[in-house]
Amino acid sequence: MKKLLSIICAFTLILGGGIFLSACGDPANNQDGATSGLKFALTENNTYSVTGIGTAKETDIVIPSEYKGLPVTEIGYSSFDGENIVSLTMPDTITIVKGEAFKDCTNLTSINFSNALTNIGMYAFKNCSSLTEIIIPDSVTKIEEDAFHGCENVTTLKLSANCSSHIGDIFNGQKVKDITATAGAIDNFRYSNFETVTIIGEDEIPSSFMWGNNSLKKVILPSTITKIGREAFYYCDNLKDIYFNGTLEQFCNIEFESRDTLQYTDNLYINNELVIDVVVPEGITKIGENFLAGYKKLNSVVLPDSVIELSGTAFFKCENLTSLKMGANISSEDNKILDQCNNLQELTITSELLNKVDGGGSIELPKLQTLTIVGDTLEIEDTLIKNLKNLYISQTVTQIGAIYVSSIENTYFMGGLEEWCDITVQSTGDEENYILPITENFYIDGEIVEGDLVIPDGVTNLEEYSFYGLDITTLKVPDSVTEMGSYAFCNSKNLVKVELPANEGVASIFHGCDNIKEITTPLIELKGFKNLEVANINLGTVVNSQFNDCANLKTIILADTFTEIGQESFKNCPNLENISFGENLKKVGRRAFINTTNIKNVYYNGGLEDWLAIDFDTAVCGNLYIQGELLTDLVIPAGITTINAYAFCYNYGLKTAVIGEDVTYISEHAFDSCSNLTTLTLMDSITDISANAFTSCNKIIEVYDLTNLDLTTNKSKYNGIGLAKVIYTSLSSPSIIRTSGDYEYFNYDGTNYLLSYTGTEKNITLPTSLGGGDYEIYSCAFYGNDIIESVNVPNGVTKIGESAFRQCPNLKEVNVSGEVEYIDKWAFEGSKNLTTVVLEEGVKEIGGSVFSNSGVQNLVIPESVVSIGASSNFPALEYVGGVAYVDNWVFYSDEFNLSEVSIREGTIGIARNAFSHRSSLTSLTLPSTLRYIGNQAFYSCSNLTSITIPSSVVLIENQAFADSGLTSAKFQNKSSWFETDDIFATSGTTINSTTLSNLQSAAQALVKQYYNSWKRV
Repeated sequence: MKKLLSIICAFTLILGGGIFLSACGDPANNQDGATSGLKFALTENNTYSVTGIGTAKETDIVIPSEYKGLPVTEIGYSSFDGENIVSLTMPDTITIVKGEAFKDCTNLTSINFSNALTNIGMYAFKNCSSLTEIIIPDSVTKIEEDAFHGCENVTTLKLSANCSSHIGDIFNGQKVKDITATAGAIDNFRYSNFETVTIIGEDEIPSSFMWGNNSLKKVILPSTITKIGREAFYYCDNLKDIYFNGTLEQFCNIEFESRDTLQYTDNLYINNELVIDVVVPEGITKIGENFLAGYKKLNSVVLPDSVIELSGTAFFKCENLTSLKMGANISSEDNKILDQCNNLQELTITSELLNKVDGGGSIELPKLQTLTIVGDTLEIEDTLIKNLKNLYISQTVTQIGAIYVSSIENTYFMGGLEEWCDITVQSTGDEENYILPITENFYIDGEIVEGDLVIPDGVTNLEEYSFYGLDITTLKVPDSVTEMGSYAFCNSKNLVKVELPANEGVASIFHGCDNIKEITTPLIELKGFKNLEVANINLGTVVNSQFNDCANLKTIILADTFTEIGQESFKNCPNLENISFGENLKKVGRRAFINTTNIKNVYYNGGLEDWLAIDFDTAVCGNLYIQGELLTDLVIPAGITTINAYAFCYNYGLKTAVIGEDVTYISEHAFDSCSNLTTLTLMDSITDISANAFTSCNKIIEVYDLTNLDLTTNKSKYNGIGLAKVIYTSLSSPSIIRTSGDYEYFNYDGTNYLLSYTGTEKNITLPTSLGGGDYEIYSCAFYGNDIIESVNVPNGVTKIGESAFRQCPNLKEVNVSGEVEYIDKWAFEGSKNLTTVVLEEGVKEIGGSVFSNSGVQNLVIPESVVSIGASSNFPALEYVGGVAYVDNWVFYSDEFNLSEVSIREGTIGIARNAFSHRSSLTSLTLPSTLRYIGNQAFYSCSNLTSITIPSSVVLIENQAFADSGLTSAKFQNKSSWFETDDIFATSGTTINSTTLSNLQSAAQALVKQYYNSWKRV
């Protein structure tokens, strides 16, 4: 029977290739690929265990899944010990490999473990020295001691994620390069030469995990990791890549115990993407300790608004981090959040957090160029920022404090202009450190704020300092704005035009806006605005000193709301020409226009009756326009009984005046200096005319007198009229004013007088005769004329009267013939563009203040002149009886360029203020005849550096050279000088001649001579 079976098997082998031959002799051969001849034993669990190699001849062992219809579940103890096996494949029915099962299988090179395997016994694969790769399935829960001992050539090892056995207990090979295991399985493995470590099935990497492993190049972390212990990869100097197989959100939740976790790696991959630019997802609330600390490839990080907590070392030593953007809700208790981020160029952060960052002074951000402040407050303390160029302000900011960074070039507000207007800029008392004055360029919503700034309609409030120091040239604020911070536009140095609405609470202070030329505003402080030319004050009631020292103010317009111009309101406004105010004005205070002498036009919006009701304590100078009409011919209306003081004072346009039939009293200075008033009609209702009512009305030549008063010209009470060439006439008499071409003239007492010029020619030569003979130029004949540029005064003119060419703004050149014997006081005063005056021989006398405040630069005084402003102001000394004087204020000026002065021999006195404030004066020669130098004669001649005091000088009054530029003073007579407060004294405090012998000390003494005069006996 056995023989027959053998024949059948042989036949089958021939026909079918031999695979069924084994099956014929071995029940396991019913499975494709299973190794035949293996030995089996039935277990107590009614399964089979492989117990030996049996008759099997193959070196590639495939364990069958069944034997005799039952599952094969075990590989028994020492079942293949020492066998010549090359490969091993286990079916998924195998659950246990018992001890020494494959011990000493030195030719075993590969193992395919069962996916149901749970236990590998002691020494199960001991000394399997040909193995290079071991892949243990995650089903394995236990590997007994030394299971793979002696597998010394294994380079790739994967352990089960569910096995707690430590590699050091089961394996001693030192050639493993690539290992996959739980962190606990390989923690601190002393034979470690791992190059690639893949962690599986863990949520924590223990401290010192791969400490000092210089072979380590790559680490792969599972998404389940929640904690990495201290120094886990410390001194892993060759670590190149760390892969985290989870999401960025999962990575954000990892707890890093030390800040060196990423310090030794070149590359971090999250979900297989290289981490360079990190955008943390919305929803993350905390960035923990050491988040990306030490990671060298990190370039930028964006943290969303959901993050509310940031640890101090999250970005420690991220040396190549260039951009960090944090949300507005982040806080941190640590002051070192930017420690060693030295290449940071762009930072978004809250002010509160930024100001906390200093690291005890150790942190610096030397390359930070761009800073964006988020949150509701902007304030930068004097901390770590030194070279910042660009500052961005989030639209969420509502409050701004001081900014202690001086290098900012550009500031960007990321909201709109309306939002910027709502921001509060706090006063810290340190104006230099507000945000706007320290930036060169300021942008709102991407547009640079410069040139014309128009606040949008609908804005109701402009906060304090909100436009401080901006490079704007014009400003327009709409009517919707009802409140404005006092310093909203301070230090806008290029601002030239301002328009503010007439709303209470809108008044702003424009401190430092020195170039404003035109402004429309409620009443504000504008004192000292030297470039201001036009001021339209659209709201207010009382002007006080808000416009003092506005040197170039030309036009002031006061709204109808104003009731009073207070004392010294327009003090020192020398160029003020036009003033306008409304019908509600009730009072003009004392000295309201002191040192403001060039007013030409006064515009009054009320009627003549209203004007006459104003209480004037001082004059409002200039041509008077009543409701837009120039007042030239005045008729006082019925019902007016008194003409108030100063009512028409300095009214240059007034030519005729008829004093109404109800007027009983003309107050003092009522018509003072009406320099073009020629005809005056007085009614018999007048009972009194105050002294000085008509002072300096020098053109009055016709008085129609119906009064009962004695108006003789020499009565002191009426000296206002008496100074004029008064000719008494009756109402029926014809006018005595005559015309010759473009000139008006009259004859009085045999003398012809040129009264005025009515022409339009700029360059004129005066007539050689008027009325058939010589003539005088009458007082104020050309006063204030803004047409003429040059005047030739020919033979035939014998005198130039008082103020004849005073304040002619365009007059540049005057030539005076020698037949003019006398030039009266103030003749050219205030003609600021007059640079050239030629006086021919024959001129004998020049009155006081003739050239004061003119532009005269070069002037030659003819030898014929015997007196320049012969003055009663000279001290009554017995030796003053001389031949020539330089009178007070003759050449006074604070503007023009008289550089060289040589005072002619024969001159004995220089009166007070004769050359004061001539800052251009550099050279001065005093004559040997000089005996007297008056008070402030050369005061504030700041460029006069040297002087020689002749031996003839016996009196130098106080402040004669005070505040000058003297550095050298030579006294030809140094002795017998004393100091006194009484110029008539014969003794006093002796001045040490040693002091006067030294050029420098003498000069210093003169410069500081304030209180007393110097006299020589």
